[in-house]
Amino acid sequence: MNILQIIFTRIITIFQFILVFTYLIFDELIWDRLIVPINRYISSLRILQTLEHKLLATNRHILVVLFVGLFAVVELVGIVAAGIALSGNVVVGIILYLSKIPIAAFTFWMFGVVKPQLMTFGWFEISYEKLEEIIAWIKYTNSYKIIMSSLHNIKSKIKVIFALIKEQLPDSNGGFIARTVLIYTIIKKTINK
Repeated sequence: MNILQIIFTRIITIFQFILVFTYLIFDELIWDRLIVPINRYISSLRILQTLEHKLLATNRHILVVLFVGLFAVVELVGIVAAGIALSGNVVVGIILYLSKIPIAAFTFWMFGVVKPQLMTFGWFEISYEKLEEIIAWIKYTNSYKIIMSSLHNIKSKIKVIFALIKEQLPDSNGGFIARTVLIYTIIKKTINK
């Protein structure tokens, strides 16, 4: 292998890692922990059940403009939030990013309701299919498999740590310092296994 191939391979690997890491942050933290529960809550609201019927009766052109508009706003807020955070105002950036989550959850709820109408637009269906292909490719990469394996190991260790702390802490007779030392010891032993 010549030097250019080695550099190219490393650049591709770094790109894959960044792409997979970004996807996992979105999928594991934002989607599973925030969007899905908010979406469940939104779906249970009676007012949205009425809105669902109105959306299903709405012209498909109005639906695509509404959906794309909401989606664009959500993404724009995310980009602005990242820019604010990178400029040094991390707290403001995080607050702005978190403020978009209810709108994103509503947008994804709406997508679930009107997906058949949106798929009648060829460009929309192709975009959706390409996005699905990109996600499938990300999940196929070695970077994804390595990171997922590491995350699984970390989650398992955290569960063990919490179980041991829950089991041993109530039996501890010491004060704050003794209990802190016990927690530290449990964490250190579990990590070093």
